[in-house]
Amino acid sequence: MTSPDVPSDESPELSPAAQPHPEETHPEEAHPEEDRQRSTSSTGRVLYAIVADMVLILLFAVIGRSSHQEGDPILGALATAWPFLSGALLGWLVARLWQAPLRVWPHGVCLVIITVIGGVVLRLLTGKTAEISFVIVATVVLAVFLLGHRLIAGLILRRRAAN
Repeated sequence: MTSPDVPSDESPELSPAAQPHPEETHPEEAHPEEDRQRSTSSTGRVLYAIVADMVLILLFAVIGRSSHQEGDPILGALATAWPFLSGALLGWLVARLWQAPLRVWPHGVCLVIITVIGGVVLRLLTGKTAEISFVIVATVVLAVFLLGHRLIAGLILRRRAAN
């Protein structure tokens, strides 16, 4: 025999006072304004990350070309960058970066690997060279750029959340 105040193992139902509040079970329905802000900030992070990735890949190409005093800075930089830009877009798709655009591991690391491999393969397929020294420099610079901006953005976001 069980006491009415003590639930038995046979009675899985909770008393009305012990049942979760609807906001606790479905927070997405309870706070539409917060969800809209979260969605907007998520979209903003995706836009920031993809634009930063593309700009930094272009900067990589500009720096590389200028260090070798190669001609036509604009078209030359685009010619150097396009295989890596294409590799980065492939990386965004494969790693599904829109789900966690600022996460360094594993998303950012996958992006770097796919960007470098894709860029080098496209260079070779189009008759360009890919000396080992170039591949090493491209890997290091793109890793610093693509992971670095994610680390910095993450630090800024954590500081803002703490305040």
